[in-house]
Amino acid sequence: MDENDPYLRDRMKRALTAPPFEESARNYEAVGRFITSYANAEDALHQLARHLTGLSDDKARVLFAGMRMSDLTDRIRAFVRLNKTEFNTATEIEACLVQLNEIAKRRHALVHRGSVFIFGVLLVSNVGTAKTIASIENERFEYADLTNMDLDCVQICLRLMQIFQPLTSDPAFVEVLRQPWRYKPTRPKAQNQ
Repeated sequence: MDENDPYLRDRMKRALTAPPFEESARNYEAVGRFITSYANAEDALHQLARHLTGLSDDKARVLFAGMRMSDLTDRIRAFVRLNKTEFNTATEIEACLVQLNEIAKRRHALVHRGSVFIFGVLLVSNVGTAKTIASIENERFEYADLTNMDLDCVQICLRLMQIFQPLTSDPAFVEVLRQPWRYKPTRPKAQNQ
């Protein structure tokens, strides 16, 4: 490394300079909203699972308390098949499960990996925990990604609630809930790519 290289010095200086507070605050606020909405969607998933069992709430809670989302998702799919759930409802549940699973992958990285807000994005990396250098993954979380995942989690929560505890039969509300997902998954790139 040539410390006299002005380009390199400028890049290092920018990397070590805190971003404007307003810019980073907006992104960290979006992280908080997303994590909260994700928890609400996960809660709705638990309520749906209890509803699908046909058991009393107390008994269903014994079955599902503390269950990981992947296991809970498997149980929901099994109950949908076992109950011969009406096609449109089964399709609705599956759409929510698939989208929440995609979002869960990003949430996992955001919550369990190191991160830094730099150059206008939240960079998340497993550099500290990767088993090999070749398996290092870096992910970028743009403000739009965080907002879209947040809004999709709200939508998932409300769509699932419409199944086990309908909020309204207003066609305009139901139409809004059926809008396409906002978040479109991207895959992290390994360091050696």
